[in-house]
Amino acid sequence: MLEILLEDYKNTQADPSTSAKEKVAAGMACASAIQYGKVLNQGEMEDLFDTLFACQAPNYSPKANLL
Repeated sequence: MLEILLEDYKNTQADPSTSAKEKVAAGMACASAIQYGKVLNQGEMEDLFDTLFACQAPNYSPKANLL
């Protein structure tokens, strides 16, 4: 996870107004995300949806805001 975080931090062409803290937080979110193509069981899917809809900004993507 640390390697992914560091690579993402180095390679992010972010807005200069984006703080280092925001870049690190976005990198951590991406590094800990479920990998594309991973098959989830029913319980994992339900937990994912419950967590998504319980958060304050379910339509916010840290990665999209750094590109």
